[in-house]
Amino acid sequence: MSMEQNKRHAFDAYCKRLVKNEAVNIHLEYARQGKREAVFSELTQRELQSLCCTDRYAPERRVFTVLDMDFEIEDADLVRALAALTLKRRSIVLLAYLLEMKDDEIAQRLQMNRSTVQYQRTNTLEELRKLMEGYEYE
Repeated sequence: MSMEQNKRHAFDAYCKRLVKNEAVNIHLEYARQGKREAVFSELTQRELQSLCCTDRYAPERRVFTVLDMDFEIEDADLVRALAALTLKRRSIVLLAYLLEMKDDEIAQRLQMNRSTVQYQRTNTLEELRKLMEGYEYE
């Protein structure tokens, strides 16, 4: 056997060993991945819920601040209606219905009479109803 043939056989053996080792590495990697991966159909409902991600996109979303508390409203019509109210009337409605505060608690916080709060709350609700009904027809 000549020196040239010997080099060819050595190179051929080297290439075969290299390909074989790569194949072994690929099989080992697939085995490692198989231990970490799960088929969706085999996941429990709880595991599926943990994978879910829902984007919240509300272009009309707005934050109203009352007594250093932020209230985020996402409904476009409600945002428009609340923005149309005066600050005091909006504060009364948000405190009454989002924080479920009673009229006397709101009166104390806003330094108003309880009867004034009650009167403005009922009138503001009627005004909101009319505003929101008007938005339905737009």
